[in-house]
Amino acid sequence: MRLKALDYAGNAVEMAKFLLGKIFCRRLEDGTVLRARIVETEAYFGEEDTACHAHRGRTPRTDVMYSPGGSAYVYLCYGMHAMLNVVTGPAGHPEAVLVRGVEGAVGPGRVTKALQIACGLNRENLVSSERLWIESDGAPSPRFTASPRVGIGYASKCDQKRRWRFVARETSTPAGILRFLSLRAEPGLEAAAAAWFHAKWSVPEKAYLDCMDAYLAGRTEYGWYLCLDGDRIVGGLGVIENDFHERKDLAPNVCAVYVEESHRRRGIAGRLLDRAVEDLRSKGISPVYLLTDHTGFYERYGWEYLCPVPGDGADEPSRMYVHR
Repeated sequence: MRLKALDYAGNAVEMAKFLLGKIFCRRLEDGTVLRARIVETEAYFGEEDTACHAHRGRTPRTDVMYSPGGSAYVYLCYGMHAMLNVVTGPAGHPEAVLVRGVEGAVGPGRVTKALQIACGLNRENLVSSERLWIESDGAPSPRFTASPRVGIGYASKCDQKRRWRFVARETSTPAGILRFLSLRAEPGLEAAAAAWFHAKWSVPEKAYLDCMDAYLAGRTEYGWYLCLDGDRIVGGLGVIENDFHERKDLAPNVCAVYVEESHRRRGIAGRLLDRAVEDLRSKGISPVYLLTDHTGFYERYGWEYLCPVPGDGADEPSRMYVHR
């Protein structure tokens, strides 16, 4: 059933949760209708929200945000990617929900590409349009995680901390079933992942979150990979430009490789390493490097010892490996 005007009357924070699980529909010129279920949203709430485009008031660009809920706000980001938003709430209060992910396309730029949405659909009336609308198929509202919004470093510290990003989660996986995934495959885990990596390596959580946010926002292809037992993180690694060593030319680097003691000797590290290497290679990134003090471990997964490399502030050099 198509959403009606009254369905868009809620405030952006509540609407960002409500829209999870709903279906965005796009009719093309040839009559084909594309449909995709919404799995990730972010709320932007009024001039009082320093992350909101309307924070500095009404402009030709933000004028649509002041309209009654039920219009599309589509704008161009970095001159490249159209971003799809749903205007919500009462007329006069600028607020909207950014659609950050649909099934099969996680990332706001990927959403509009998948649904063939361009800026010509800005201001489209989602209640009456034959080109763009939202449906509910009666599916139950999904469970979701809440976390801070992505890519809003310009906003106040208070607004940066607001947990106004919502990501639908799959039904819980029973314990004992291992899943290997990248953060892009299941966004919303980054806060838990950053806390987990911090507990293992004592690097500040914010450093991990900054890297993960860049990856999720598409500003880098250096990813983060996890192994989950049920819903619990039991292994993980990341890819960064430089893992605190002097050879800046040897990049990128796999880093923070760790598997819980209870889950070792089950091939988890090898599968994580293989997944990261394959993912990077598919994006044209090769070779990949890894700095470690271990000997005889990484060779079994196709890594070759390259040379000794001094770590930042280290007395003795560590072993640099390469995967070509």
